[in-house]
Amino acid sequence: MTFADVFGIVSGTVIILGFYFAFRFHEETSAQSERRHAELMTVSNAIMERLLRQ
Repeated sequence: MTFADVFGIVSGTVIILGFYFAFRFHEETSAQSERRHAELMTVSNAIMERLLRQ
């Protein structure tokens, strides 16, 4: 698995999640949105670490 493969998988996932959270954003308060964003960043960091360790 090359760096390009990892980058493509991660960027595609981030774009899809970005659209999902963009559609949900208008119905959430700022505090909820910030907490959800922090959770998303934690998950994406864990995925990146796992992919880079392979």
